[in-house]
Amino acid sequence: MSALISEPAYLLHGRPYRETSILAEFFTSTQGRVAILARGARRPKSRQKAALQPFYPVVLSATGRSSLKTLQQIDLCGMAPPLAGACLISGLYLNELLQRLLPEGEPHPRMYTVYEWALTHLSEPGELEPVLRRFEKELLSELGFAVVLDYCVASSEPVLAEAWYAYHPEHGLRPVVADGRGSQRSYPGAALLAMAQDDYSASLTRKVAKVLLREAFAPLLGDRPLHSRSLFLPPPVFSS
Repeated sequence: MSALISEPAYLLHGRPYRETSILAEFFTSTQGRVAILARGARRPKSRQKAALQPFYPVVLSATGRSSLKTLQQIDLCGMAPPLAGACLISGLYLNELLQRLLPEGEPHPRMYTVYEWALTHLSEPGELEPVLRRFEKELLSELGFAVVLDYCVASSEPVLAEAWYAYHPEHGLRPVVADGRGSQRSYPGAALLAMAQDDYSASLTRKVAKVLLREAFAPLLGDRPLHSRSLFLPPPVFSS
């Protein structure tokens, strides 16, 4: 990775390092996820401290030959969205997904734009569930694991609103002879088609989307749980 010069970025996570420094991970516009050491940032008179906060858009410069850069300058370039309660937890969830899943040092300019869009809309009334689900779908696609919701990949058959489908992260959807009460988890076709159009107006679609996308992320996240996810209520159960 090259040096960062006046790079737009957002802080994903920071933790204390030694006595006065902060080891931070940023999502940058041109180099993706980058680890940066902010020396002396925890000192009482540090000018960097105010800008080392999540959700604030910043411009930073950092140098170093290794993957761990040293922060040279960081400046706020806007205000953070007014996130509180569930919206704040949701923002932390987005940050944790990016921190866990984005490869270090690889540019993801489209995902950077999606992240900015999500932060802007998280605080808007009634927008929480659709924003989270659209972000999750975009991230899966960015990582090469796009969820196909309007047809079965193996057979190329279209998804039917009246049918039920099982989902496998590697093979996609497949029809099942069930009505949602079988021994395996299955999803109604009507909800899947609504998800494909990013239409989360129906309660059932929102429930289906949360559970199915959690299935899609499971192989990528492995056994280590997301800390932010534990702050939410358990996912709904709508089929046995």
